Amino acid sequence: MNDTETRLRDYLQTAAATVADTDQGPGLETAGTAHRRRWPVVLAAAAIAAILVLTASFLTRVLPDRSGPAEGPIPPLTDAAPRVPYTVRNGSSSTLYDGTQQVRIPAVDGTFLFWRAGGGWLGSQTPERGQFQAGILRPDGTFRPLGPVRSELPTPSPDRKQVALMHYLPNGQGEIVVVDLKSGREKAHTPAFQGWPALLGWNRTGIWFSTGDPSHPQLITWKPGSGQPREITVPHFDGGLSAPAASGSISLSTRNGDARCLQTGTLRDGRFEVLREYCDRGA
Repeated sequence: MNDTETRLRDYLQTAAATVADTDQGPGLETAGTAHRRRWPVVLAAAAIAAILVLTASFLTRVLPDRSGPAEGPIPPLTDAAPRVPYTVRNGSSSTLYDGTQQVRIPAVDGTFLFWRAGGGWLGSQTPERGQFQAGILRPDGTFRPLGPVRSELPTPSPDRKQVALMHYLPNGQGEIVVVDLKSGREKAHTPAFQGWPALLGWNRTGIWFSTGDPSHPQLITWKPGSGQPREITVPHFDGGLSAPAASGSISLSTRNGDARCLQTGTLRDGRFEVLREYCDRGA
């Protein structure tokens, strides 16, 4: 590690100490191959890209807000860095930094970390070709598997007591499996879907995921223990969705030709009710 990298590490660690432990940042991709082309992972990345592109374009062209302008002053921008886990890669090995904690990440191909949960960092590994495994990276550097083999994209419940996993089944099918974080036991699972479902989020309304052809995804919501998954009709839904854990609302993206929209709303009587919508056109 050279002098520049050392000073960058020291700065990040100092800035990290200024934010509460309960704060959360975005998921992080750590060591491993970034070229594996499994379409659910590509779809998740495309969803993030769709939200970012839409957000940038809406700065210059905004449709009328159905619910009126937001009340209250806009909070000022600050230079304080959020306290988020980050990794430093040195050759073939990587180290996770989270506050005062430093954890050497196991040298396993395809290691991804997404959330703080279960006393560690929730993520997935690919120990063997095609054998994806969700689990928790412990502070001692070991990896605790969660759920069945060939499961990934772990998404914690709002109370951080359970985790939803995307489980690959034979013959191109897939299901969503819910596992208790403490015991590791399976609590529920959906029926099998043709085509692998892509997890999008879990909030008070339930678990959100998409199925079907990635170019024409179907939006599904499911509350474990409260019946079967339900398809939610959203015209021109393109696979991008955000479901904040502490909220019952969702934001999603749609695309119809060169018309792109970002919609925020809630689920009422089994229907998605749009509360705000921002649209733009462009190549």
